[in-house]
Amino acid sequence: MNEPAPEPFAILRVAVQAAYPSVRAGLRAMLAANPAFELANEAADVTVADLEEDSSNEDWPPGPAVLLAASPGELATAVISGDTPRAYLLKEATASELAAAVNAVYYNKIQALAEGEERQSFIEQKRQEYEEDIDLYKLADDLVVDAVVPPSDPAQDRFDLIGV
Repeated sequence: MNEPAPEPFAILRVAVQAAYPSVRAGLRAMLAANPAFELANEAADVTVADLEEDSSNEDWPPGPAVLLAASPGELATAVISGDTPRAYLLKEATASELAAAVNAVYYNKIQALAEGEERQSFIEQKRQEYEEDIDLYKLADDLVVDAVVPPSDPAQDRFDLIGV
């Protein structure tokens, strides 16, 4: 049985591959909104690729990737064999579904490493990078609080709603 995915311990470098600038911009905006991801043009941990109708294996990123297709039929033709960690989503996927797919592909990349020293060394290196790169002040600065709502008695609130 597979182990559950661990808590994030590294900022993942994610690249976007898409033919149209508007699609690239949309995907980049969805990914940039997640503080666990850093957008990259090269040396990415995972690539998110928008598949075109006539694309083939040669057009797809060589490493770990999330492949987006317009229809389930396109996904069926996109599924390939091999050891490269991949996830497949429809283009209508939400930002949270996209983030989950990126994390799953990265988790599978780690699981593909040989058990023992190689995997542990990789994880320790990523943890070190995370500790050096994470900026809690920047993350806190990006947090937007719309309002502070004082605590109340939920039971009384229900009675107030029905006029009792």
